Amino acid sequence: MIACAIAVPAVSAIGVAMVLSGRLGDGLLHLAMRWGPRLRGIERTRRGGWPCLVAARRASSTDAPPLIVLHGLGVRKETMLPLLEGLRGSRDVLAPDLPGFGEHDLEPKLARVLRADRDDGGDHDERAPLRFADVIARTPGPEVDAYVAAIEAWIGRAVDGPFDLAGASMGGALATAVAARRPAGLRRLVLLGPAGVRAPRTNEFMEEVARDVNPLAIETIADFDRVIDLNFTTPPRIPTFVKRALARDLKRRQPVQDLVTDALGPLLLDGIRDRLASVAAPTLVLWGGADEILDPSAAPIFEEGLPDAVVEIVDGAGHTLHGDRPREVIARIERFLDDAE
Repeated sequence: MIACAIAVPAVSAIGVAMVLSGRLGDGLLHLAMRWGPRLRGIERTRRGGWPCLVAARRASSTDAPPLIVLHGLGVRKETMLPLLEGLRGSRDVLAPDLPGFGEHDLEPKLARVLRADRDDGGDHDERAPLRFADVIARTPGPEVDAYVAAIEAWIGRAVDGPFDLAGASMGGALATAVAARRPAGLRRLVLLGPAGVRAPRTNEFMEEVARDVNPLAIETIADFDRVIDLNFTTPPRIPTFVKRALARDLKRRQPVQDLVTDALGPLLLDGIRDRLASVAAPTLVLWGGADEILDPSAAPIFEEGLPDAVVEIVDGAGHTLHGDRPREVIARIERFLDDAE
């Protein structure tokens, strides 16, 4: 949801009045997403066939490998802008839209695999709301492996040689799953409040999930504010017209995102635990001490399960810790990546 925070200054930068709404608001949001990164010197492009933001390194004399950052559930590559801006000093930083999110429509072959577990001969309606009870009852299947393999294959097309990999929330679980496959060239792994293990302490968010309630569902402006508050300890100030436009955009993409969430749900809830021991890359795990979505009590599971891990709690940060404490998070990531050079 940090995309909201990004859209506002981008809109301001192109001189748009903050009192507009309706369809014009949708158009302004589109302009913000398209031109906001460019105004910061970040390229919007297709890399390896996927829509991607690329922040080119500022220091031409360095040979640090590129860093790939994977976004979280229900959002898009623009949510990773704080990391692209903060970490581009000595390395290229790439942030793709993952399949089914942002500007990345599902490829037909992958969509068929993700739908396979739904094609059971029943009367399933893809327009119906996602039922978390169904997700909780399953274990990761071939659709998870297909999605992870698609990310690994994209990395092979997008970069040459060694690379570092990072992910936030869902992106953290997927980055871990990719790392567990030990792809050629992976040097270091960074996880920001990663999904994938069931925390020992059940917070209010996960209690709602267990009751088959989607705490991240957005139907109204009040829902939008509630979800923002869940993600941040210091919520960004967002004009109402931006909230409305983002809510409409989310609603348009909801069926596809529900399909991906349904397929990946077993991995995100507790499907990473058994894969941790297969990760060979040195790993930094950062967790917001005030995370209300993925409880910090899960952090020791990563520390114990990963063969070579440093786990740190970022005090005062929520689930979107790179939005709440960007300078601190960027500094910790830089130290970790630079230690390998």
